[in-house]
Amino acid sequence: MLLRKSLHGFPHFLSSFQGLSAGKRFASAAKLSGLALVTLLASGWAQAQLGFTPSTSALGSPTSVSTPLDARRSSGPAGMDGQSAASTASGSPKLSVSPVAADANAAREPSIGKSSTRTTETEASVTDASKNPTKEPAKDPRKDVAEEQIEFQRFVFNATGQALRLYGYELFNSQSSFASVQAAPVPAGYILGPGDDLVVQVNGLAEINERLVIDRDGRVQVPRVGPLNLAGVPLSNAEKVFTAHIGKVFRNFTVSVTMGRLRSIEVFVVGQARKPGKHLVSSLSSLINALFETGGPGANGSLRAIELRRAGKKIATVDLYAFLASGNNTTDAPLMAGDIIFIPPAGPRAALLGTLNAPAIYELAPRETIDTILQMSGGLPTLAAPQKAQLERVDATQQIARYVDDFALDAAGLAKPLKAGDILTIFQISPQIANVVTLQGNVASPLRYSFRPGLRVADLLSDKRLLIPGSYWTALN
Repeated sequence: MLLRKSLHGFPHFLSSFQGLSAGKRFASAAKLSGLALVTLLASGWAQAQLGFTPSTSALGSPTSVSTPLDARRSSGPAGMDGQSAASTASGSPKLSVSPVAADANAAREPSIGKSSTRTTETEASVTDASKNPTKEPAKDPRKDVAEEQIEFQRFVFNATGQALRLYGYELFNSQSSFASVQAAPVPAGYILGPGDDLVVQVNGLAEINERLVIDRDGRVQVPRVGPLNLAGVPLSNAEKVFTAHIGKVFRNFTVSVTMGRLRSIEVFVVGQARKPGKHLVSSLSSLINALFETGGPGANGSLRAIELRRAGKKIATVDLYAFLASGNNTTDAPLMAGDIIFIPPAGPRAALLGTLNAPAIYELAPRETIDTILQMSGGLPTLAAPQKAQLERVDATQQIARYVDDFALDAAGLAKPLKAGDILTIFQISPQIANVVTLQGNVASPLRYSFRPGLRVADLLSDKRLLIPGSYWTALN
């Protein structure tokens, strides 16, 4: 009854608040009884008029009321659904907030529970970022291929989904540098020149123990004898030349000549080289040595027709495929000062993939066949199926430039020549096993057994101990 009277007088009470300041409103509200105050605050319309806002839980329902008059004046526990602690203690009837008022209040103000939820999510994301500060988003392999590889590699990747390497170029991708040849034995045919260091020992009536360096004029100064010209003299004839020169002054002596420090020579690497320009290499270096010392061909350079030029003439041509596949260096040649190493652009290339020992992109020599390319990696593997291979070929003269050819890897198939842009796929043998039965389950030997007509299960389990797996005896022991 008291509650009804209080509610009946609230409109008149609220109308008198319109001309009052905020401080006087709160002073007047403090004179109300505790029950009336709770009833007033429970009304969403009254809350809007007085400027009071109830606290809400994470679900958006009011759980406590805080006023500017007294921060310690609050509602009861969260489980009491907005009930006043004071009214509960005095035995007053329980009050619940009208759903309409609660919905109006929720629509009027943002939910504290939702805000705290967003804050928690933000903190969680920050925590995850702090745990993995160096974590980067996954990279698309197609992007890496597009950035790092040559045009034909990207073409093969888009056609097959496989990123194939260029055969042979990985030898020049090493981060460690190849040192010049210095400690290797000097061959007898080595030609002496300016910068070479000779250790000369003379015993007998003439005692000489000197390190003599050939000057830019090709001469050395022999003590107590005079200058001697050694430029162009083979190392094998050096002792004879010294003996004849010293014999002009002394008799009864022996001469020993050995190599000390080797001279360096300048060579020029041009064309499609990884590091083109002028390079200093050891005087013992050959064409193949110099390629490793200077970085070798670039990705667009040839490995099959590298030329050594001297005084405007072609001295040698090296096919590195022969050297890499079989160790054949018969075309290698020693270098001299001023030599030019020319690396031409790469020739036509074809891709071989599938069941191979070395799937890669190969540079093709004239009239190169499938068999010669396969022999570079040891031939056709045991698990390769010779019954079928697939060749994707490019013919730019046709309206549809790409087509596929299926054939067997017999003698005629292996002799098929490869062309620029070919993609050859070799398939694996079928995993099917013929003439076999498989014993599985709770047995001692779950294996495959050869099948023969009339074979029974009892033939495979001739002893009852075969039904006991080995794990049982292991656990028992």
